[in-house]
Amino acid sequence: MSIGEKSEKRRERRSLATVPVECRMPNGENIPVRGITVNVSPSGLSFYTHRQLDTGVSIFMTGAELWQGSRQGTVQWCTRIMGGLYRVGMLLN
Repeated sequence: MSIGEKSEKRRERRSLATVPVECRMPNGENIPVRGITVNVSPSGLSFYTHRQLDTGVSIFMTGAELWQGSRQGTVQWCTRIMGGLYRVGMLLN
């Protein structure tokens, strides 16, 4: 790998998309986590939200403009951008 080359770990190419999504924790926590997507693919997505999510947490996500019903996935990373804004990377099951 040469200088400036980035190692790509994604299985599929992601497309830019800015659509609302909502997450729910499978542990029964009833507080929805709302966000806006940055990019999506069949196997994962990245989105902005105002709540920090722990890496490894499994969540159910709905996005009417993306899928019918909900999708389950796992938080791969969560980075604080500024103030109370976070960017989350999620792998979909």
